Amino acid sequence: MTPKCATRSCCIDFHTAELLKKSVVIDPRVAFGRPVLVGTGIPTAILAERFKAGELLKDLATDYGADEEKIQEAIRCELGLAA
Repeated sequence: MTPKCATRSCCIDFHTAELLKKSVVIDPRVAFGRPVLVGTGIPTAILAERFKAGELLKDLATDYGADEEKIQEAIRCELGLAA
């Protein structure tokens, strides 16, 4: 099954993500190719599920030691929302 954001511009391989400073990466060498928050290995699906359960962006950012903007982009990518 292809991840929802595999065809979205927010999801790219790790090397390109680093060069373009993107927040989400799909790389077969990381998390078996599932979309993750770049540099952390945190699956976007986990972030989206916690967000849908009512957790705040700032709490997710604190829990994972990441910027709120990156967390938000990862959730948007996973849920297929417009940026």
